[in-house]
Amino acid sequence: MRVVVSAVGRFYMYDLARELARRDHLLRLFTGYPRFRVDPDLRPFALTRPLFPLIELTLARAGLMRLSKLISRFSVHTQDQWVSRNLPDCDLVIALAQTGVKTFAVAHQRGIKTVCDRGSAHIVTQRHILREEYALQGVRADPVPAWAVRRELAEYAQADVITVPSHFAYRTFVEQGISPAKLALNPFGVNVSQFQPRSKPDSIFRVIYVGGMSLRKGVPYLLEAFAGPDMPPLPDFELLLVGGVQEEIRPWFRRYAGRFRHVGQVPQSALPDYYATASVFVIASVEDGFGLVVAQAMACGLPVIATANTGAAHTLFEDGQEGFIVPIRDPAALREQTLRLYHDSDLRHRMSTNALRRISQVGGWDQYGARAQEIFHKALDRL
Repeated sequence: MRVVVSAVGRFYMYDLARELARRDHLLRLFTGYPRFRVDPDLRPFALTRPLFPLIELTLARAGLMRLSKLISRFSVHTQDQWVSRNLPDCDLVIALAQTGVKTFAVAHQRGIKTVCDRGSAHIVTQRHILREEYALQGVRADPVPAWAVRRELAEYAQADVITVPSHFAYRTFVEQGISPAKLALNPFGVNVSQFQPRSKPDSIFRVIYVGGMSLRKGVPYLLEAFAGPDMPPLPDFELLLVGGVQEEIRPWFRRYAGRFRHVGQVPQSALPDYYATASVFVIASVEDGFGLVVAQAMACGLPVIATANTGAAHTLFEDGQEGFIVPIRDPAALREQTLRLYHDSDLRHRMSTNALRRISQVGGWDQYGARAQEIFHKALDRL
């Protein structure tokens, strides 16, 4: 099986490419990253074209999401055109959603099977949820532009297989009329050699969230839950947010200034140090295809509290076992379940143990790669 992978950015697609390479299936990796940013073990397979993706990434890291999204259109379009013109002979091409319209058309003309990899909910569902959220928060912006919807719907129709990482994402595709026969579920892995439990350096009960500070990630609800007026004063309690801030969230950061601690974007290699200081991981996403940070936190032994619209919920962990699952847009529920863990160290320890056990069952990227290999072999045999 000879496989081509196309991805504008890194995301989890490098992990997929690496696992395919380890199994002698990777033929080529088309990436928008500059060559020096490609992992050394993937460089022999990589073709790079980084102009628009670099601009997009720079703007996103500066919190200028509106400009970043404008450039995104050029990024995915040029990636798609580039791959379609240079697609080598292969058995299967995997394109990250929005980058495969022309690539899939060319592939089908040449008898090559196609996989659309979608790491989030069906784009129509995602757009509905996020438009609703932006309206609720009084933010005037289109979080999922019409051109992106058109591209993805075309890819969903073209693709032989659509891969998704969670039961939540899978369900949204079925609800939008995609046949289950076309869908394949493959939960993301985690680097279990990097993310491991460590001794906590202090006695502070620390709630941690790692990720982008955005409306999509539910950061206003997180701040209201633990920095708002309904949060009781507690000794040795801290809310720690780690990640870059999008411009849409700055009003909430100003509103709750002084009542939480924020660390900007940090490299992946530094994240275990932050998880080691925490007591519980909390994510309040209104729409999230999986939440790789949930797996990282669990691998570090943290109980997790997540919304039902966070894909890791019911895919990676269950309510009352490794943590708690709460409704979206419910700061009171986030606070209530967190305070249960604050007041009950035995429960916290039990959920920590369960989280580590669950990660050992689901496995790291190696098991993710094995599942991907099986999905792709079955697709080729069936199609």
